[in-house]
Amino acid sequence: MVLPPARTLKFAFGVVVLVLVLDGVISFVSARRLVEAQWLIQNSARFLRQINTTLSFLKDAETGQRGYMLGGREEFLEPYQVALQSLQVEVPAMMEEARQVLPRHRDLTVAYEGAIRNELDFLAGTIRTQRARDLTREERQALVVRGKQIMDEARAVAARLISAEQMNLTATRREFRRAVRWTYATFGLATVLNLALVVALYRTVRQHLEGRERASRQLAESEGQLRAVVESLRSSESRLRAVFNLSSAGLAQTDQTGKFTLVNARFAEILGYASGDLIGLNRRQVVPNRFPGTPGSGRGCSTVIEVGRRERCLVRRDGTEVWVLESVRPIEDGEAGTVGFVTALIDITSRKQAEQELQDLLVTLEHRVEERTAELKDVNQQLEAFTYTVAHDLRAPLRAIQGFAEALREDYQDKLDANAEEYLRRVEAGARRMEALLEDLLSYSQLSRANLKLVPVVLAAALDEVTTQLESEIRARSARIIIPERLPSVYAHLPTLVQVLQNLISNALKFTLNQPPVVVITAEEMGGLVRVSIRDCGIGIAPEFFERIFQVFERLHGQDRFPGTGIGLAIVKKGVERMGGTCGVESEVNRGSNFWIELRKAPEVV
Repeated sequence: MVLPPARTLKFAFGVVVLVLVLDGVISFVSARRLVEAQWLIQNSARFLRQINTTLSFLKDAETGQRGYMLGGREEFLEPYQVALQSLQVEVPAMMEEARQVLPRHRDLTVAYEGAIRNELDFLAGTIRTQRARDLTREERQALVVRGKQIMDEARAVAARLISAEQMNLTATRREFRRAVRWTYATFGLATVLNLALVVALYRTVRQHLEGRERASRQLAESEGQLRAVVESLRSSESRLRAVFNLSSAGLAQTDQTGKFTLVNARFAEILGYASGDLIGLNRRQVVPNRFPGTPGSGRGCSTVIEVGRRERCLVRRDGTEVWVLESVRPIEDGEAGTVGFVTALIDITSRKQAEQELQDLLVTLEHRVEERTAELKDVNQQLEAFTYTVAHDLRAPLRAIQGFAEALREDYQDKLDANAEEYLRRVEAGARRMEALLEDLLSYSQLSRANLKLVPVVLAAALDEVTTQLESEIRARSARIIIPERLPSVYAHLPTLVQVLQNLISNALKFTLNQPPVVVITAEEMGGLVRVSIRDCGIGIAPEFFERIFQVFERLHGQDRFPGTGIGLAIVKKGVERMGGTCGVESEVNRGSNFWIELRKAPEVV
C-alpha cells in the first residue's frame, strides 16, 4: 500500500477530525433536541395522568358523599375518605409539576386546583351538615344536585386543561418527529463524508467510533426508559403505601405460608395488636379458624357472602369478640402462581348488635300481637255469646207481651176507648219491632258463629229463592225486579247468600221515592271475582255515610218514615266477609243507590 505524504495525511486527518467534530456537534445538538422533546413528552403524559387521577379521585369523593347523603350511613363515606387522602397527595404533586416543568398552563392548573378545593369544601360542608342535623329528602337531593354541578365545573376546567396539554403534546411530538428526521439526515450525510475520507486509512477507527456511538445511544435510551420506570414504580409505591396505611379498613398481606409481611394500623387495631407485633406471625395464630358467635350470645356463626368474602366473629387479643366482614384475595404471579394473599377486615360489630336487638324486638312484638289477638278473640266470642243469649232470652217475655196485648184486645174490646186503643196499637207495634230486632240480632250472631262451607252456587237459583220470599212485598209495591238471563256461579254458602241478597233487595224496595220501585240486578266478572250489583232509583245516600250504614244499629231515617232495625246492612257485611268477599255502595242523594258484593268466581254448575 502506498502511503500519501505526511502533509497530505495530516491534511486528510485534519479534515477527518474537522468533519468528526462537526458531526459530533450536530449529533449532540440533535440528541439534545431529541432528549428534550422526549422529556417534554414524558412530562406532558405524566401531567395528563395526574389530571385524570385527581379527577378520578374527585369523582370517587363525590360518589361517596352522594351515597352518604342519600343513604345516611357512615360506611358509604369510605370512597370519599380514601379519595380525600389520595387527593391530599396528588394535588400538590400536580401543582409542583405544573410550576417547575410545565409553567405554560399555570392559570388553568390554578383554576383546576381551585375547582377541586371548591368541590372538596362543598362535600365536607354537606357531610358536616348531614351529621349535625337530619336533613329532609328534598334538602339532601338539592345538595346532591349542587354537588354534581360543582363536579361538572371541575370536569369542565379539567377538560380545558387536558385539551390544552394534549395540543402541546401533539405539537411536541411533531417537533420530535422532525428532529428525528433531521438527525437521521445529518447523521447520514456525515457518515457518507466520513466513509469517503477514512475508507482506506481509518476503517478500523471508523468502525470503533460507530460502534461506540451506537452503544452510547442505546445506553442513553435505556437509561431514560429505566428512569421513567423507576419513577413510575416509586410514585405507584408511594400512593399504594399511603392508601394502605390510611385505609379505614384493616389490610394485611401474607406469604404462601400464612406469615404476615405487611399490616396496616387498622388491621392490628381490630384484632387488638400493635402493627409491629403481627409481622412474622402466622395468620392462624392471630385469626384462628373458629367462630364463637354474636358478641355475648355464645352462638357460633360464619356467614359466607361470596367466594373469598364472608362475615365472621373473631376473638381479639384481649379475649373480646368482634364481628368483621372479611375479604381474602390471592396475589398472583404470572410464572410462580399464587405467592401470597391480601386480607381486608371491616368492623361490623355495631351493625350485628343492632340486627340482634331488632330480631329480639320483632320476637317480642310477635308475642304481644299473639296475646292481643287471643284476647280480642275471647272478647269477640264472649260478645257473640252475650248477643245470642240476650236475643234468645228476650223472645219469651216479648211473646208474653204480645200474648197479653192480644188477650186484652179480645177480652176488653168493647171497653177500650180511643186512647186505650191507640196505646194497645203502639204496644203491639213496639213488640213487632222488638221481635224483628231480636230476629236480626240472632241472624247476625249466627253469622259470626256459624261454620260456613263454601260451595259453587248458581246466582240465578239464589235470586229465584229471594224473589219468591219477597213476592208479597214486590206485589204490594208494584215493583219490578230486572234480572239478567245468564248469571255466573260463585263460591258461597247458599242460605247466607240468600239472606244477603234478600236484605239488599228489600232495602231497594223500601227506600224509594213515590214511584213504583225498579231494581236492576247485574253480575260482572272481574278476573277471578264476580261483582253482583243491586241498583235502585230510591232516595240515595250521602257519601259521608257510606261506611257508617254497614255498622250495627246505624239508621239514617226515623221509624215513622222508613221502619227497620238498623241491622240489615250489618248482616250483609258480616255475611259477605264470612264468605270471603267484600261489599260496598255507590250512591247520590235523590239519584238512587248501587249496592254491590264481590265473591270468588266458581266453575259453572251443571
